[in-house]
Amino acid sequence: MNSMNPSPSKKTNKRRAVSIGKRVMTFHGILSYAFLYAPILILVIFSFNASKFVTATWSGFTLDWYKELFSDAALGMALRNSLYIAVVGTLVSTVFGTMVALAMERYKFRGKLAFDALLYLPIIIPDIAMAVMLLLFFVMTKIPLGKTTVILVSEAFPISLQSASMPSGSECKRYPATCFWKMRALDSRSLDAWLR
Repeated sequence: MNSMNPSPSKKTNKRRAVSIGKRVMTFHGILSYAFLYAPILILVIFSFNASKFVTATWSGFTLDWYKELFSDAALGMALRNSLYIAVVGTLVSTVFGTMVALAMERYKFRGKLAFDALLYLPIIIPDIAMAVMLLLFFVMTKIPLGKTTVILVSEAFPISLQSASMPSGSECKRYPATCFWKMRALDSRSLDAWLR
């Protein structure tokens, strides 16, 4: 009987090993995020530097660079277009991605497996190849290029990502906490897709 039940010291060692593993993974995650975001933070800090040249020496605080940035009409129009496309695209991808995920989970229909495989194509195909293919499609079908086509093109990835990573209903019933965290990760990945 004793050979089947692990001794208390083995359980303690296993818990200690899991605890150390979690700490190492947490530390690794923090280092990874610091590696990714530290250059952006440094860039933002030095955007307030009074020096005309990019140097590591601080010449004084100024908002002149931001005044120049926002006084440029072309950049202002580009910013407005980007924000419009981001807001509309986020709303559209959220609605359609959720509808597709719910349909794939709740209904059985002919060609469901092929449609599910088709949903993964925008995730699998490299972004540049997808962009060139869609540009060729719009040019060959004589669809005028503009905000609408940019929104259509930028929807392919978030809709596929959302529908592919939406947790199933049965999974949510069995593991509600896991379902919650998957949905939170899905939100951040959708935002991440828009920021790329």
